[in-house]
Amino acid sequence: MNLKLEKGKVYGFVGENGAGKTTFIRMITGLAFPTSGELLLFGNSNEKELQKVRIKIGALVEDPSYILL
Repeated sequence: MNLKLEKGKVYGFVGENGAGKTTFIRMITGLAFPTSGELLLFGNSNEKELQKVRIKIGALVEDPSYILL
């Protein structure tokens, strides 16, 4: 999968159950790790560098039961 997103935009993933939406979000946020292939974020693939650049990412996984404002 190759995905390029624009800064400042809000995106959502739509698809059937089991399509990998939640797994993908978990991998880019560091909650899960790929078993094969390569994960590149902001041009970085080294795990130490990925931890640094993940600060730029905001994600909501699954449905929230409530939102604090």
